[in-house]
Amino acid sequence: MTGKMSDQFCNVSRDNSCRLDAALVELTRKWASIKPLLKNEAKLVKTSTLLLCR
Repeated sequence: MTGKMSDQFCNVSRDNSCRLDAALVELTRKWASIKPLLKNEAKLVKTSTLLLCR
């Protein structure tokens, strides 16, 4: 009984960590595609403020 329960628990936690890993990978991938956009946006903000403040 206890052996079965702990096996089940291990499977559940393994499943959850796999899901977490997948989510992290997805987030990292999204961040990698967003990062350059953020950089461009920062440049845009800088140039627009420079233009406005002239």
